[in-house]
Amino acid sequence: MDTIYNFKCSISEDNYLAYNIFAHENLNNLGWTKFMPYLFISAAFIGALLLGFFRVPDVPFLVVVPITSVLVYFITILYVASSYEAGLKKSMKKIIDKGFKLPFGRNVEVLCNDEGFISVDELAETRIKYTSVTQIVEGKDAVYVFFSALQAFIIPFSAFENEAQRNEFLAFLKGKSGIEN
Repeated sequence: MDTIYNFKCSISEDNYLAYNIFAHENLNNLGWTKFMPYLFISAAFIGALLLGFFRVPDVPFLVVVPITSVLVYFITILYVASSYEAGLKKSMKKIIDKGFKLPFGRNVEVLCNDEGFISVDELAETRIKYTSVTQIVEGKDAVYVFFSALQAFIIPFSAFENEAQRNEFLAFLKGKSGIEN
């Protein structure tokens, strides 16, 4: 079988972290997490009402509540975003400290032939048929080729010689997998 594409790369901790953040933000909208924006808005409004009762007497209540709601909302969003990334990094460190291996820091070879996708590193070889690909996404610094709800090949942009090669590869992959996104 002829190899059509062959990329050699290394998945960095930042690539893996970016993938996990992407997966959480875009794929885990199941159960209660889909209500998070409403929870933030509600918490901001309730917080604003409470702060409104302790307002300066010269400022009308109807001015304090909207301004405080917006401030509390943005502070909450910024805190959650920063603490989420820090929490992921801490979890990754704990996993590594316990002796488990995460899929970064290893040299990876990605091959594409007529039948499918093959990822080979020092620990494993994974073969996926193109028909198994469920989604193809360009993240901020890597291409994610999903073959299940939460599993994907991570191909850093650095694996491609240039943007034209990346676009050519994506077109090839979308054609082979029948995905139009």
